[in-house]
Amino acid sequence: MKPLLFLDVDGVLNILPGVLKAKKAPPTGFHEARVDLRNGDLRTVLINEEIGEGLRSLSDDVEIRWVSHWNSRANLLGKMLGLPRCTFVAISPWMGGSKAPTIFYEIGTRSPKRPAIWVDDECTSDDVFQMQIRISSPFSALRTDPAVGLRLQDIELIRSEFALLG
Repeated sequence: MKPLLFLDVDGVLNILPGVLKAKKAPPTGFHEARVDLRNGDLRTVLINEEIGEGLRSLSDDVEIRWVSHWNSRANLLGKMLGLPRCTFVAISPWMGGSKAPTIFYEIGTRSPKRPAIWVDDECTSDDVFQMQIRISSPFSALRTDPAVGLRLQDIELIRSEFALLG
């Protein structure tokens, strides 16, 4: 079975506009796009197609799962980036705090023994520590800057981490 790559959307693939206000302009390579979340509910996103290309290069070797409040709608953004349709880990829009317990359940119960990497702008070192002591699967995490998002060098780091995790 393929290793798991748990991807958040906002702050990872979609640069957060509120964070950008102080910086004025998105990082190089990002552009504005509109996503119809449901029946005319349009959201403006800032995405980088090179990141989509980098993730596509990983998709033959890893299974990408969305772990975002976007839930299944994350596939709309994924499609814009040229990604295959991915499974999503259900996250309640009312859930506050860390997503770590949900990911812990997903790895520990549904996908034991599979190496996993979690990419999120909100994961903390405590989340990672708790995951590493509670699950038997090789696990790592990457925290992104929500004003920068996932970078090409991060994708190479993910590739290297999976090689180390086995």
